[in-house]
Amino acid sequence: MKDRIAQISIEYILLIGIVLAAVLPIFYYSFTTINDNTKMNKASMVANQVAETADMLYALGPGSQDVVVLDIPAGVYNITISNKEINLKLRIFKKVSDIGAVSKANMTGTIPVMSGTQHILMKNENNTIQISKQS
Repeated sequence: MKDRIAQISIEYILLIGIVLAAVLPIFYYSFTTINDNTKMNKASMVANQVAETADMLYALGPGSQDVVVLDIPAGVYNITISNKEINLKLRIFKKVSDIGAVSKANMTGTIPVMSGTQHILMKNENNTIQISKQS
């Protein structure tokens, strides 16, 4: 009788081990996919927020300024601001992706490439939007 109970216990342990071995890769894949989608959405929000603020400052005219709070996602390794475009390069889905936005105004300046919250000063100087880290 004890041998039968021991055999059933071992079979249950093996069954649970097999189920875990099959399910864990699915959970890992799901987690990484959700994480990469979140990074991509955050990067898109950063680009759009900068472009929309540049449009607003351009419409308000020279001398207008605003401080924008950006949440730079992990994985961003380059932010390029050139003419009317902002472009973020980030590593997601095991490759390099470009996320960008276009403004009506010419933009120039830099945004630090550090993940986390960044306070960015945007100023309209002669209808060109100057972008820099707030001091």
